[in-house]
Amino acid sequence: MSLINMDSSYHNTTSWTTPFVSSATDENHSDIMQHAGSPNGMPPMPSYNPQTNLFKKYAFPVTIVFGFLGNTVVFYIFTHTKLKRTSTVRYLAAVAITDNGFLLTAFFYHLGEYFNSTIHLNVGPCQLLTFGNYVFTFLSIWYLTAVYIEKYVGLNCPRKKSRMCTVFRAKCVTIGLAICGLVCYLYTTWFFGVRNFGYGKLCIMWDRNDIIQAWIILTKVDAVIVFMIPYITIAILTCLIAIKTWQYRRMTPTASERFLRQQRAYVPPNKEVRTTPLLFLLAVCTFLLCTPNCFYRIRVLFVPPESMHPTLEGDIFHYLALVHNAVKILVYTAASKSFAKQLGRLFCTIVAFLTCKQSRSPSSENELAGLNSEGKVTCTQNTPKRSERIL
Repeated sequence: MSLINMDSSYHNTTSWTTPFVSSATDENHSDIMQHAGSPNGMPPMPSYNPQTNLFKKYAFPVTIVFGFLGNTVVFYIFTHTKLKRTSTVRYLAAVAITDNGFLLTAFFYHLGEYFNSTIHLNVGPCQLLTFGNYVFTFLSIWYLTAVYIEKYVGLNCPRKKSRMCTVFRAKCVTIGLAICGLVCYLYTTWFFGVRNFGYGKLCIMWDRNDIIQAWIILTKVDAVIVFMIPYITIAILTCLIAIKTWQYRRMTPTASERFLRQQRAYVPPNKEVRTTPLLFLLAVCTFLLCTPNCFYRIRVLFVPPESMHPTLEGDIFHYLALVHNAVKILVYTAASKSFAKQLGRLFCTIVAFLTCKQSRSPSSENELAGLNSEGKVTCTQNTPKRSERIL
């Protein structure tokens, strides 16, 4: 589950929008804690943060749209090209799906916050978006953790890789984590709902003492499961992978071959070492963009709610976490030659297809656009049959 953070911006409209209930937001969740035990149960109307309001209004949707398109392309390349033969790519494809799911939930809340959309203020969408936000956050980081675990096994235990790091096992892990996330976060559909207040409706947690106390406990558990364990695991495995790669590259070809013969079970093949730059860059981006927001949200557990207020650094950390879900296509392109090659081929295919389509004349009904075995678009015309050529 994810830390709940309430948005601090409302609009002066006839239909008030919901607080941004999102596991990736930097906004504090003190509104829930402050009003939950109040006699009337009505949350205060948070004030604007004029320093970031205009930036958030336009930068967030641009980032979300870019990330959604980029993740869609990543998923297509990882599932429709020769890259799909490796088990690691299955996890990365799953990461692309969860990133898109998270971006969609953030997009709907952003529409309500700045563009007066009331989709999430109805019973059903309110619970569904909150539930999806929690699940996608959980799956995104744990699928990424699975990538590092598998790479570590491939580097340090090559003999076990053929048995443990298979496409079938990757599918099983992916489905298993998805089921775990769906089951563990079902409680959000009971904890949250649409409530009417004097200034409008809010998608917010129910004002019941038993729900509030359970939510506090589950939030602390969530901080360990979603933030501490996966990030610590990624950090440790990245260091171990870096050490093993450095040891392998220091050996001369002759010494490397001799070492492989003597301790083949402990030294990775060369192709495993070549894929480590992608892991390093992905880990760096994850820690630079996500850890500030994680620490900012975890400190909510140790700070009195009445002392929590929206801050400029909180908005910045939130945006960086959103960027992390949107720029993975750039990371893959920069660190993986195979991915960049497939991306370039896909781009050329699309350009060739569009060029071929535009070059058709209305009278040439026999002209066809085909896709050859190499993934390139070719414009061809139907050749006449042999009997027709004779005539």
